[in-house]
Amino acid sequence: MTQVWLRVHGAATGGGRPLETTGVPSSPSPRLRRQEELNPNGAASDNAITASTDLAFRVALTDSGDFQEFNVVVTLTIQKSPKSIVLHKKIDVINAGETKTVTFTNIDINGLFGLPTTVKVDIEPVPGEKTTTNNSSEYKVIFSLGG
Repeated sequence: MTQVWLRVHGAATGGGRPLETTGVPSSPSPRLRRQEELNPNGAASDNAITASTDLAFRVALTDSGDFQEFNVVVTLTIQKSPKSIVLHKKIDVINAGETKTVTFTNIDINGLFGLPTTVKVDIEPVPGEKTTTNNSSEYKVIFSLGG
């Protein structure tokens, strides 16, 4: 119960939680619905995605800090001209050390077939987070029609 009281009311010193131990993502890693993990170092052809009516991206993230976090926003962006596809999901609560998954569905990828593009995942920094270099990942992909 003491931890909950400190989280809600701040530390007795008035300093709140230590900034250096706050954090959420541990390199967000998207997977396709069929559990194919995207390779962040691969070429678009390495991350070929066959389009289907149930196309979805699952993004797993881990709270790598020492504190429970609230309202963590995850953004999936698929580059597309003239306007990128941008989708947002929110994790209401995630505990320290816990991994949670958000799933992005109903993605309209018309106009992207056969063209290399980039899928990007961003996690908004949580209050007090100092290290944000692991809050974003990019993946070169290519969408194709089933054949």
